[in-house]
Amino acid sequence: MLGLIPGHLSAQSTQSKEMKRGTEIARNEIVGRRAEERQIKVYSKHPLIKAQFDSYSRELRLQMRQMLDLTRVDEWSVRHEIFLYGTGNDVHSGNDIITSAEINAADQFTLQIKVRIHDRFKEESFRLALIKMFLIEQMLEAFMENPKTFTTKSLEPPDWMVHGFDHNLRHKQLGRPSYFYSGFFKTGQLMKVEELMEPHKARGLNAISLEIFRASSAVLVGALCDQKDGGESVRAMLKDLALRPDYEPDSLIRKHFPGFRETGQGIDKWWALQLATMAQQQSFEYFTAEQTEKHLEDAIAVSFAEVSTPSASAQKANPSLFDKLKGKVSNAKKTGEEDKPAFKGNLEQYGQFLDRKNANDVIKHRQSSLFALKIKAFPLYHDVIDRYAAICTRLIERDLDKIDAEFAELRKMREQIRKSLQHTKDYLNYYEATRSPKRSDAFDSYLKFKESMTRRALPPRTDSISTYLDRIEAERPFFGD
Repeated sequence: MLGLIPGHLSAQSTQSKEMKRGTEIARNEIVGRRAEERQIKVYSKHPLIKAQFDSYSRELRLQMRQMLDLTRVDEWSVRHEIFLYGTGNDVHSGNDIITSAEINAADQFTLQIKVRIHDRFKEESFRLALIKMFLIEQMLEAFMENPKTFTTKSLEPPDWMVHGFDHNLRHKQLGRPSYFYSGFFKTGQLMKVEELMEPHKARGLNAISLEIFRASSAVLVGALCDQKDGGESVRAMLKDLALRPDYEPDSLIRKHFPGFRETGQGIDKWWALQLATMAQQQSFEYFTAEQTEKHLEDAIAVSFAEVSTPSASAQKANPSLFDKLKGKVSNAKKTGEEDKPAFKGNLEQYGQFLDRKNANDVIKHRQSSLFALKIKAFPLYHDVIDRYAAICTRLIERDLDKIDAEFAELRKMREQIRKSLQHTKDYLNYYEATRSPKRSDAFDSYLKFKESMTRRALPPRTDSISTYLDRIEAERPFFGD
């Protein structure tokens, strides 16, 4: 279409059979590595724009295939083509992304995205179109055995799936923290499943309702994909949606997710249970700063039980020879123990417990707790925890030189971390409250001038050929360049 599709290089006629056989073997060895590149083809006049969109598309494709349990790059049957027009300096109004599906004479499917890049082009629009194309690819599996049954009316993945996969993948890039789900679990602001699955639900929603819809969709998609064989079940559900778009949501989920059928519960109750599970903190997640501070206080806390010796009146006045031989006569001076009250405090109060008999054992246990905390602690606290663990070693070795100053410095560091995080939070709140709700108009005058000069570039022509070309161009403004 744009003259950018590379041609095939044919072998020379003088090439020997051995060289041809070696070339074929080498081509087969790299087929898996090149399969992904063959499936997605990006065409553009600008090499930099082409490379950016190509890298972005292939990365998103890999993430989608992982969620759908399609890990082998050579497992695909539908080619994806992305045509890019224009640059970021262009001025354009109207539709800037068109998605279509085609079938050729050999009954092979091709999915296309035609993108008109301009100064106000948004990455979110292209990302949603790309996810939609990957979902349509799975829907087309329903027509692979008999491509003649293919109709364009079937190629419309539901909004909750498109936005759900998008929001879920973005959330996974952050490590999928449980607080995202726990916030909705506590407030109960999620939409019901039946409401989510309404056709074209995302259209016409205001900004707040759209975010609730996207978050609710992400929870549902995440819950379905996390089921046993969840990716395979989602793919099967997409095939059914292609054949029967009017499927009832409850019936569709019960059909493809056996675990839901076994619970015997309503879909909303099942979803609530899944949300509660996802809201629990995962083992790979970091603690927040507040959680780390709380666990750090617990890690440096120490406690000792009361130590007491029997009083003189409680001892036998005339112990027998048998008691003396068995060592049943209590004698505090012989054991070296003295009466000591119970103690609860922290490592900073080492002067009140360091002389106890089991002090070293308690300190070693606290040091182990600090090492365990560091694995999940908020990153800014790693140095603090290391220094507390080093203090534990010094206490065990009774190296008390300037140790009070070390404790004081650690308290100061913790307070600085707390203030720094609070200032960051305050700044983000300030930025969110004061940022402009619309884009700057600083360059509007330049853009208007450029557009006016573009219109004045050539005087209008009234001959029949020019009139015909002007009418064709007006009918297809999308392909302006």
